[in-house]
Amino acid sequence: MELGQRSTFQKLENCCNGQDWQCMQSKGCFFLEEDGEIVSHQYRMQIAQRSMVYLTIKPLNLSQVEGKPSPWLSVDTALYILKENESQANLQLVCFTELRNREVFGWTGELGPGIYWLIPSTTGCRLRKEIKPVTDEAQLVYRDETGELFLTKEFRSTLSDIFEVIDLDGNGLLSLEEYNFFELRTSGEKCDEEAWAVCRENFDTKKNELTRQGFMDLNLMEANDREGDPCDLWVTLHSMGYNKALELTEACPFVIDIYAEKCKPKIKAVHMEACSGQLEKAICKSVLSKGDAKVMDGYENIIVHTYNCDTWITSVVENKSDEKVIIHINNELSKNCINNRGLNIFAVEVAPNSTMIGRLVIGQNGILSTPAVSCIIRKIKAIGGIILTASHNPGGPNGDFGIKFNISNGGPAPEAITDKIFQISKTIEEYAICPDLKVDLGLLGKQQFDLENKFKPFTVEIVDSVEAYATMLRNIFDFSALKELLSGPNRLKIRIDAMHGVVGPYVKKILCEELGAPANSAVNCVPLEDFGGHHPDPNLTYAADLVETMKSGEHDFGAAFDGDGDRNMILGKHGFFVNPSDSVAVIAANIFSIPYFQQTGVRGFARSMPTSGALDRVANATKIALYETPTGWKFFGNLMDASKLSLCGEESFGTGSDHIREKDGLWAVLAWLSILATRKQSVEDILKDHWQKYGRNFFTRYDYEEVEAEGANKMMKDLEALMFDRSFVGKQFSANDKVYTVEKADNFEYSDPVDGSISRNQGLRLIFTDGSRIIFRLSGTGSAGATIRLYIDSYEKDVAKINQDPQVMLAPLISIALKVSQLQERTGRTAPTVIT
Repeated sequence: MELGQRSTFQKLENCCNGQDWQCMQSKGCFFLEEDGEIVSHQYRMQIAQRSMVYLTIKPLNLSQVEGKPSPWLSVDTALYILKENESQANLQLVCFTELRNREVFGWTGELGPGIYWLIPSTTGCRLRKEIKPVTDEAQLVYRDETGELFLTKEFRSTLSDIFEVIDLDGNGLLSLEEYNFFELRTSGEKCDEEAWAVCRENFDTKKNELTRQGFMDLNLMEANDREGDPCDLWVTLHSMGYNKALELTEACPFVIDIYAEKCKPKIKAVHMEACSGQLEKAICKSVLSKGDAKVMDGYENIIVHTYNCDTWITSVVENKSDEKVIIHINNELSKNCINNRGLNIFAVEVAPNSTMIGRLVIGQNGILSTPAVSCIIRKIKAIGGIILTASHNPGGPNGDFGIKFNISNGGPAPEAITDKIFQISKTIEEYAICPDLKVDLGLLGKQQFDLENKFKPFTVEIVDSVEAYATMLRNIFDFSALKELLSGPNRLKIRIDAMHGVVGPYVKKILCEELGAPANSAVNCVPLEDFGGHHPDPNLTYAADLVETMKSGEHDFGAAFDGDGDRNMILGKHGFFVNPSDSVAVIAANIFSIPYFQQTGVRGFARSMPTSGALDRVANATKIALYETPTGWKFFGNLMDASKLSLCGEESFGTGSDHIREKDGLWAVLAWLSILATRKQSVEDILKDHWQKYGRNFFTRYDYEEVEAEGANKMMKDLEALMFDRSFVGKQFSANDKVYTVEKADNFEYSDPVDGSISRNQGLRLIFTDGSRIIFRLSGTGSAGATIRLYIDSYEKDVAKINQDPQVMLAPLISIALKVSQLQERTGRTAPTVIT
C-alpha cells in the first residue's frame, strides 16, 4: 500500500475519534456454500441528514494461537453501498470501499439522507472446500466420573467464537433477531417468540437476551438430548464453517464500522444471501460509465471495460456479438492475485445477444442417465441440457419418445420457460438437417466441426457417461463402509434390476466393480432401445420378475430402476415392499447415516402433494421444515436453489436430494445401503421400527392407464363440480362399518415460497376429519390416451394395526373413492392397470 493511502486512513481514524463523529458497528460473516457460492449478511443503513461518512470493513479476528499470524491476512473484503430509490427493486451503486490499510478496507465521502444497502463481498481467497478429510477429529463433549456430560475446553472456546460472530451488535448478548440468523444458518428454521420465551426461562439471559453462558448451556442441552452423541453439534459447526479439527476453514467473520459527522447512522442486518444479480448489474453499469474501454484484439464486438482503484481492478466484458464468448483468465504471472478456484487459469462465459450453442457435451455411445445429465450440467456450468428419453414408459419404434430440457441448475425447465419454448415453436417456418455429419459417439474427447461457414464452428465433446456421476457419489457416501457391506465376510446379498434401461453401466461400474458386489448381483444391465420389450417402470407390476426372485429369500436387498435411471423401487428379503412414501421418510429419519448430510446439515424436507404424510411425521419430530408441492421435480429444484430443501420424494418412485436437481435412483439405493450398514438390521425390521416410532401412513395408488381421454376429462370435471357444491363439506360416507366425514374438498393450489408463482389445478383432494385423503389426478408422460391416478392415504398410530395389509386397511376409502367418482362406470374399467 502506498504511504499516501495509509496516511489518508490515519487522518480519517483520527477525525472519527473526535467528538463530532458518531459511530455504529455491526458484525457479519462470509460462508462458503457446498456449490462454491459465498453468502454473507447484508445490511440496511439509514442516514438522517446529509453528512460526511466514513465506512470500513475488516475481518473479525477471533481466538488466535499465540505466535501465529492472523489467518485473515489473505482475505480480500469489500463493501458495496447502494442507494434505495423508492423500492429495494431499484438500487443504484453509490460507492464501494476503495481504500485499504492492511486488513481494513474503507471509503469516505458525502452521503445524502436516505436508505442505503450495504453488501459485503469477497472473492473467497482462502475459503476452500476440504479436499482431504480431517483424521484427528476434535472431541466436543466428555463425561466425568459421575457420568455427567460436559463440553470440552476446546469446544467451549469455539462456541465462544461463534457467539462473538453472531452477536452482531457487539453488546455481549444475543437478541432473538441475532439468534435467528444463527438458527437459519444451522437448521434452516427460525425460533418463534414462544420458543424464545422457553429459552429465556431455561437459560441464562439478561435484558431478555441470551448471555454467552446461556448459549453454552443451550448447546450442552442439545448434547444431553442426544445422550452425548455429538452428531447434531457437528452439523452446527460445519454450517458455521468449521472442520472436524475445529478450524474455521469455510467462513470469514467481519466487522463493519460506520462513522458520520452530522448524525448518528443506523445499521441493521436484514438477511443472509449471495451477492445478488442486482449488485452485479449495478457494478457493470458503474464500470461501463467510469472504466477505460478497450476492444479485444481481433474481436471488434468484444469490449473490456476496466476500472482501477487502490484495492483491486474490476473488469467488465461487454459482448455485442451474436454468440457466446469464452474469456480465459490467466493469473499465473500475478503475484497479487489470490482466488478460491484452486486454479490460476480458468474461463468465464459471456452470454451472447442471441443464443448460439458453441459446445455440445454428449455421453459416450449416446448414453447418459437423467441424474448424470443433471450432475454434468452443474459440473461444467452448461446453459442447459437436452434429454431424449422414454422415461418410465415402453420404448422402441412403437413405444414412447420424449424430449426433455433441463436448465443451468441441472433441473427440469420451469413452466415459464417451457411455455415460451412452445410459443416460439409455433413460429418456426423451416429447419435444416445435415445427414452427412458424422460424429463418433464412442470416441472420448473433443471433435471440431465447421459446416462450410453456414453456421458458426462448434465443438462436440464425448465424455465418460459414468465417471463424473460416480465421482459425485464418492463425495456423498462412505464407499469404504459400503464396500465392506457388499463384499466383506458377512456381505449383504443384493439383487439389482436395471430393466435394460440406461442405468445398467452405472450399476455395473459402481455397485459391482467399485463396491465389490458379485457380478451376478446385477441383471438386465445392457441398455436396449426397447428395454427388451418390457415396460421399464419400477413397480410391483412391471418389475414382477424381481419381486418373484426376492420372494425366494436368497437376497437381502433388491432394487429396480426405470428407463432413464431417476426412479427406484426398494425391496427387502422375501419381497418385502418399501412404499416410496415410506422410503423417503426412512431416509429422512436416518439421514445422518449419509456423510454428505453430516457435512451440510438438513435445510428442509419436501414431498409431492399425492405422496403420503409419512415424511411429515419425521419432519414434525425433528422440527425440520416440510414443504408440500405439486407433482414435478422442478418445484423441488426451486426450493433447493433457495437453500430451503435437502431431501425430497414422490410416491411415483422418485427420491433425491440437493446434490443435483433431479430424482436419482442409484443415489436412493446407496442411501438405503448406507442405512443398512449403519443400522445393521434388515429392510423389514427398519421399516417396522420406523412405524413403531412414528406410526404408519397406509398408502396405495391405483393407475388406470390408456383411458379414453375425453371420458377421463369428463369424469374429472363432473367430480370437481360435485366436490365444490357447498353441501359436500360435512357430508358423511360409510363403507365396511367405517364412517368418514368430509372436512375439506379442493383442487390443490401451490404458492411457491421462493418466487411467489401460483400453480393451480394440481389434483382433486377429499380430506376427511381423521386426516385421511382421497386424491384424483389426470397424469402420465405416456403418448396413448390418459392415465387416471387414484391415491389413498390414511394414518394409523395403533401399534396393533400398523403391520396390516394396506389394501385391507384402505378398503373402505377405496370403496368411497370409486363410488364418489363413478370411475368404473365412467371408464368401463373394473380394475386398475397398476396397484402400488
